[in-house]
Amino acid sequence: MGISKVIGIAGTALLVTSVGMWKIGLRIVAVPFLATSTIAYIVAVASHNSINIPWILGKNSKGRFPIWSSVLFGPFLILARVYATVKRHMRKEAVYNMITEGVYLGGWPFMLKHLPPGDPSIIDCTCHGRSACVVCAVLVALGIAENWKDAENIIRERRKIKMNAVHRKTLDDWSKYRASQKKDK
Repeated sequence: MGISKVIGIAGTALLVTSVGMWKIGLRIVAVPFLATSTIAYIVAVASHNSINIPWILGKNSKGRFPIWSSVLFGPFLILARVYATVKRHMRKEAVYNMITEGVYLGGWPFMLKHLPPGDPSIIDCTCHGRSACVVCAVLVALGIAENWKDAENIIRERRKIKMNAVHRKTLDDWSKYRASQKKDK
């Protein structure tokens, strides 16, 4: 299920909870649920494939959220972390898997003990689609895989991934660009 649907369902559950609390007289308690529901709907719409404005959350190039984003989207960000954690535990996934020496693919490292050894750079923290796409490119760039399809197979041997058509098209385009750059040299 796509992230927009998951967030939309969560937003609906929060809205229903808010309305229920409002009706039984717990109006002050209903307000945070309503606010979180509204934020979830905004993010669901913004993250839909046809709209796709991920910058709405304000994440910087280091993967951190500025204070204004943490305040405005805090309830959603907490909800997203809880969802990712529960999903990983339900699937019984390892926090990360070593794909090849020095290249790891995994989820949000909540504790220092969850980090791979050494001084890792964490590219993306959702680990099934976009980060698998990036790792495919890394494996090709390092010469470990001949092409991104071979890289995808290498990753699949070590971790379950879900790359979609957009990820594959991105890798196809990147491969064509890379090939044209090699010809120009």
